[in-house]
Amino acid sequence: MSNHNHLLLKEANTNISKIMASINIRYSMYFNRKYSRVGSLFQERFHSEPIESERQLLTCARYIHNNPVKAGIVKSPGEYRWSSYHDYLDNSGEPLLNTEFLFNLFGLDSILARSKFISYTAESNDDSYVDCEPEKSEEDELRKQIERLVRTQFNHDLSHISSMDYNRRKEIIAYIVANSSLSYAQLGRILNLSKYSIYRACKKTGEQQKQVND
Repeated sequence: MSNHNHLLLKEANTNISKIMASINIRYSMYFNRKYSRVGSLFQERFHSEPIESERQLLTCARYIHNNPVKAGIVKSPGEYRWSSYHDYLDNSGEPLLNTEFLFNLFGLDSILARSKFISYTAESNDDSYVDCEPEKSEEDELRKQIERLVRTQFNHDLSHISSMDYNRRKEIIAYIVANSSLSYAQLGRILNLSKYSIYRACKKTGEQQKQVND
């Protein structure tokens, strides 16, 4: 966009903060050199949201591709010059873009999947990705599973965790993380704690196999 950009990234072995720092530094150096300027290029720190379901993934992709349309710059996603949507339409083979990752969610037939993806993108919508939470039924089921886990292992109600002694709370959180596939954001919502509280509790007990998105 004219004053910001959207990236849909898969975080692997490198923390998202390091990825964004590398991108921003390299681009700032290129931009300053090209336009003979000095100083910072980006006004604020990047903002990110974790993707926790296929629904969120598709919503995020559609939101990004339709951003120029909703901003009144173009009438359709394919008209915007700076969008990755062209690669989804034409399969240009851009090395930094994995179009098949999204196409595969619409089926194994590549031609049909591409057609379904284009139709999905063109659907009338009011997407706002940062407000796109997991389905209520999915979150409720996760809560029930954690409630059973905490009651069985610690004889505590889930609602008591946020207000209990810090060391005891830390012990329980670390156990939940080690014995579930929940992200920090999901567990934070279930326990009524911030995802950073979850991250700190796990880090201090040596549970570092999961990463928190900034």
